[in-house]
Amino acid sequence: MLIDKLLWGRNEQDVIKRKVISACALFEHLGFDSEVSEQRQYVTENICKINNEDFYEACQYFIDRGILDVRGRFIRVTPQPLAIRLTAEWWKNCPPERAYQIVTSDMRNGMSEALCDQMAKLHFLPKAQELTNSLCGEQAPFGQAEVLNSEKGSRLFRSLVEVNPRATARALYRVFGSMSIEELLQVGPGRRNLIWALEKLCFWEETFETASKTLALFAAAENESWGNNATGQFLQLFHFVLSGTQAPPELRIRILDYCLESQFPELRLLGVEALGHALQTHHFNRMIGVERQGSRPIQQEWRPKTWDEVFMYWRCTLERLTQIAVENCEEMSEKALELIAQNIRGLVSYGRVEEIEKSLRTITDENGPFWPSALGSIKDTIKFDGSKIPEEGLERLRKWAGWLQPDNFVDQIKLYVSIPKWDHEKEEDGHYIDISAEKAKEFALHTIENNYDKLLDNLQLVLTGEQRKGYIFGHEIGRLVKDSYSLLSKIISSLQEMAIKAKLDVNLSFVGGVLAAIQSNNRELVTNFLEGVSEDPNINQFTIELTRFINISNVSPHSNNAYN
Repeated sequence: MLIDKLLWGRNEQDVIKRKVISACALFEHLGFDSEVSEQRQYVTENICKINNEDFYEACQYFIDRGILDVRGRFIRVTPQPLAIRLTAEWWKNCPPERAYQIVTSDMRNGMSEALCDQMAKLHFLPKAQELTNSLCGEQAPFGQAEVLNSEKGSRLFRSLVEVNPRATARALYRVFGSMSIEELLQVGPGRRNLIWALEKLCFWEETFETASKTLALFAAAENESWGNNATGQFLQLFHFVLSGTQAPPELRIRILDYCLESQFPELRLLGVEALGHALQTHHFNRMIGVERQGSRPIQQEWRPKTWDEVFMYWRCTLERLTQIAVENCEEMSEKALELIAQNIRGLVSYGRVEEIEKSLRTITDENGPFWPSALGSIKDTIKFDGSKIPEEGLERLRKWAGWLQPDNFVDQIKLYVSIPKWDHEKEEDGHYIDISAEKAKEFALHTIENNYDKLLDNLQLVLTGEQRKGYIFGHEIGRLVKDSYSLLSKIISSLQEMAIKAKLDVNLSFVGGVLAAIQSNNRELVTNFLEGVSEDPNINQFTIELTRFINISNVSPHSNNAYN
């Protein structure tokens, strides 16, 4: 046999030396010298059960033959196929009760990990699979939450998942699948190893459903901040490429529905987020490694055979997001709207025009036309991809943009003043023009001519929260308004009302624009306004901020205050 030639060459076989090399092969590496020599002593006494001199002599024999590779203070059996063969033979001939005792024994520091890492290469050995299955039973060590949540226990378990994915996936779901979000948040010492274990288990189609449900629960109870936390690993599973799983789209959609139907709001929101990742068309990446498990050949994750498989996946995803956008709670609905808008441009590039149009029509019919993120995405598609889109396609996009134009004054303020799209265009001379600022000015003129009373009735809309073009809009209003005194009086009363209601998110950029414009024609009116603000105990905290919008040197120090 080839194995005998490697071990003995022309020398006679030796039972003691064979026992020693088999014991060494059980570990991915074994401490041999200096402070780690206690590992060698442990194997001598507890596995080989021979005296120390015989063990050391046998090791030297195999070191001389190149079978034991010395790396610093450690040794390991090489080549790897020989090590796996020797390990497999040893476990095959080991009584079940002794195998169980060895794996669960309190070995020297690092030995348990080296033992399990080597065992991970024995996925093909029924004896190793049976041992793993027995270790993961309800009353067994790796069937207990306290063991799996320990640093050492989770580390050993991480290796065992490569031996018997089914048994380990069932064990994790049995232990953690019935926990509440609050209980899962308390999983700490073993969490990192458990997430890595679940990443491996999610790779296989046969264990994907069980493992991904467990991973989803950990993600819903997220307490880690790095990119490969439970949330990051779970969301990656739903990319149509570089997903890190062999599971086909229909199986992944089943898991999405499991999340969306959960009793936990955290899990439902995670399902919506995962739908967004399933809808992505570009910019995928993942760390390699999960496709290499045990001594198996490198595996392949799922890849579409035809584009129809991908299009079906996107269609199912978009349908679910559309339904959530019009039927679910506000938080889930807003998230669904955001995710659909983010992916419009990518879906158009793959020709998914009919599906997008159906989604847009359903949502605008139910929610109304105000959807700034979708409008911005459509405009970006026209702007950046228009040269590659046929004219009939561009006309369709312009039609969509028409659907999304707000039909009431309040939504128009939000679109043109509060949260307009950041939009700049380069002119022929190389300078950039702020398109959103120009639209804010046009909207100010339209407001003065048609909706000035509505502006006065809704001033708080431009006095709170984000106001991206609040200053520009306010400056244009201040320049065009005929009765500046009435406008400033209304602003004062609105600020007073907001102060009484204790609204803390006051934004004064609109007021600053108004003051800056009025100051150029009526400095005294602006002075009186500021004095009125400073003398009112409810709103005098705004005085200092307001002064930054005007030229202080031009303000008279004494004026008659007409606002009190």
